[in-house]
Amino acid sequence: MVVFGVIAFVADEAVLGAISMTAAVVAAAVWWVWSTLRFRAVSWELTEGTVESRLGVVRRVESVLPRGRVQNVTKSSGPVERALGMATIHVHSAGANTPDIVIPHVYEADAEHLRSVLLPREQTEGSAPSAVPESQPDVDADV
Repeated sequence: MVVFGVIAFVADEAVLGAISMTAAVVAAAVWWVWSTLRFRAVSWELTEGTVESRLGVVRRVESVLPRGRVQNVTKSSGPVERALGMATIHVHSAGANTPDIVIPHVYEADAEHLRSVLLPREQTEGSAPSAVPESQPDVDADV
């Protein structure tokens, strides 16, 4: 702030306008490069036994979640993601020592495919999974 105050006191309006315009262009270029790097630094893979996610530009974070530990899959999207037909997927795990996986910037079709593959059919339709199997053996009442 002090630097801009000194520049405003010493320089005329044309120089101050040029400096402001240059700063705005540099800030926009940095934002564009950083956004592109962040978008390209996201990758995920669905294997037969795991869900894997790799995120990060400066600090790379790799998460591996066994598919048997998947408890829930949620989808969220803000206004920009909705306008682009994208969403963010949150794969929630069962257990304290397994990571939850976040997969940002997934196309809607891929998000629905992930959800249907990772969750049993009864969970994707909105009902909670039943803890009791549908067919139980007959139990004697005399026991």
